[in-house]
Amino acid sequence: YQAWRGVSQTFNGVEGKLEESACHSDFKALVSKAVSAAISAYGIVPSLTQSNAMEISGSFQHRLLVGLLFSLGVEFGDSQVEQLALQGFNGENKVHPNLRYPVYKATARSGLAGYNEVLSGYRVALDADEKEKLMWALGAVTDKDLIQKSLDLILTDDIESMDVRSFVARIAGSSLLGRQLAWKYLQDHFEAVYEKVNGSLDVTSSRLAKLVSAVCSAFSSDERLKELEVFYSKYSKWIPSKVFQKTEESIRTNKAWMERNEQDVCEWERKNRLN
Repeated sequence: YQAWRGVSQTFNGVEGKLEESACHSDFKALVSKAVSAAISAYGIVPSLTQSNAMEISGSFQHRLLVGLLFSLGVEFGDSQVEQLALQGFNGENKVHPNLRYPVYKATARSGLAGYNEVLSGYRVALDADEKEKLMWALGAVTDKDLIQKSLDLILTDDIESMDVRSFVARIAGSSLLGRQLAWKYLQDHFEAVYEKVNGSLDVTSSRLAKLVSAVCSAFSSDERLKELEVFYSKYSKWIPSKVFQKTEESIRTNKAWMERNEQDVCEWERKNRLN
């Protein structure tokens, strides 16, 4: 588990850096192949199929490993794990706790019907932990129309004011398209979001500053830098200069990383794919 936890963090980190690279889809396919090989080697799908994903046998570390690889299987498109995850969503929370979030995420990502099932479950959930998992799943969709449906929830009663920041950050962190649409949403609706989070436009607060940073810090282009500068000039009373400068520096650092490493990483991916 510890080894795969470190590997998954590296995979996710590099994959995130390559979001706007020409070899991003190839790198993600390589990661998917490695994840699927591990899922097969550990016999995860047959084991979970026997218990209907309700139980995970083995030691504590093994149960963590199964949960991690199952989640990675959903994230990187392992077809067997995705199918099992979709079968596990029945609205009764019978799936093992280590698997619930990826099950919810796979269901929300599966299409409009699955998304609406998760949304319905979220609306009636009473347990705070389950409600949070369901909300995160709604924020983890990657289809353009489903992302927009999640963004449209932000100013409704479905999303509590205290959850707005984590929900938008989840949307932005789930895909490049999610980040782009979340950023556009903030640009178009910042005052309304500010009023919901803070209770009034008359309140001077920097509570949304970290959200802007979370959404924008993974960008790597001069175009986004210019957009951020325009945004800051408009809302500087609510975004401390140090947060703006740190976000600006993150974008520049990402741009420099791409210029320095993209070619080598893409070449590494190509060689490993051919091997």
